[in-house]
Amino acid sequence: ALSVLTFGASPLFAQYASISGVVTLEKDGQKTPATGVLVEVFRTDINASGPKDTTDKNGRFAFAGVQLGGTYVLSFSGPGMSPTFLP
Repeated sequence: ALSVLTFGASPLFAQYASISGVVTLEKDGQKTPATGVLVEVFRTDINASGPKDTTDKNGRFAFAGVQLGGTYVLSFSGPGMSPTFLP
């Protein structure tokens, strides 16, 4: 099971924000950081892809400069997990 522990957006400038979080995998009741998970941003209101990142050894990912006012979906995919989308 995929779990995004922290997820937040904070304004950088008047028109842009950052998105960051921690991805974990749960197995047998234990949560462990998900290393090497591909995290992609898709903007659905104009049908466009955005930045990509891969989680680090602690399961962390971060994006800077995401335009405010859009509708986004995050995609998570990697070895040993089913692709997951979060609005």
